[in-house]
Amino acid sequence: MTNIETEFEDFESHKENWDDFDISQDSASISNEFSDFNENALKQHLHSQEAYQEFSLAFLEASMALAAEKGWHGFTLNDVAQEANIPLSWVREHIPTKTVLSKRLNRHIDSFTFRESDTLSSPSLRENLFDLMMRRCDGLQAYRQGFLALLSAIPLTPPLAASFAAGNVESITWIADVAGLNRSGVKGFIRLQALGILWAKILRIWAKDQSEELEETMTALNDGLNKLEAYNLLKPVIAL
Repeated sequence: MTNIETEFEDFESHKENWDDFDISQDSASISNEFSDFNENALKQHLHSQEAYQEFSLAFLEASMALAAEKGWHGFTLNDVAQEANIPLSWVREHIPTKTVLSKRLNRHIDSFTFRESDTLSSPSLRENLFDLMMRRCDGLQAYRQGFLALLSAIPLTPPLAASFAAGNVESITWIADVAGLNRSGVKGFIRLQALGILWAKILRIWAKDQSEELEETMTALNDGLNKLEAYNLLKPVIAL
């Protein structure tokens, strides 16, 4: 018997199955299976995001605790992983260096700063800047000793210094935009630079401020914003 004859007989033997084939039911079944797949994939994605956020926060808090205890150069990322009970494979993928760790800290402080940005009810640009910059100081205060250890390591660690400077520029740009500072054109660039210089000064004062309410920091920030206002460096964005 030839191959063609064999295949024809196989076709004839299964021919009756075609009469029972319901394309609408089978399509619906496939659609339901695909829907279930999408739902399961979404659940896995959400779980992954939750795990990522949980690991990130745990790693950050453990690193700040070790920095406060041993100094910025006194611990390794492996030490942090063991302290936070986080898989090394996750650390290697997401936070491979301490420079990346410093960036993650900066983003975390930004997240704290802008968490309640919708509550900026004041129409005053100056008041909004004061509020946001003090929120940032409050965020740093939660990791005060660890962050001070990071600051002390910056002068002798060029990659960390460059990353820290870039992170602060990014943060101040966000603060300026959320507060409503007009930074368009050359004058806008100057306004942003002036705000960045003020923040650098405030950060140094915060590092020395031992008061619980950060009175010295608030006073310096208030005076600094007054000076920027006096030099016409706090021009707001004109609402359309």
